[in-house]
Amino acid sequence: MEWSVLIVFVVLLIFIGHREISAMKYKHKLLERKIDFLLERSDLSLDKQFGVPAQVLDAVKSGNKLKAFRLYREETGASLDDARKVIEELWPDT
Repeated sequence: MEWSVLIVFVVLLIFIGHREISAMKYKHKLLERKIDFLLERSDLSLDKQFGVPAQVLDAVKSGNKLKAFRLYREETGASLDDARKVIEELWPDT
């Protein structure tokens, strides 16, 4: 009996955690959209290097694209696709 209660409790915690994470992702996207809107309205833009870790910028400057991808993903937790977008934007010959 106590194993079934424990299993139900764990499943409930996972479900609640998933909902919380989904809510946080939604709020994050909403904030990004608001910032983009404000930047567009004010005719301001962010430097391409804004928020990029120094080690990643060093790898880009030294011409080591794979290292830049790896470091960016390690430092930021970004997906491969997001890392590709950032590094391609920073890469000098693109």
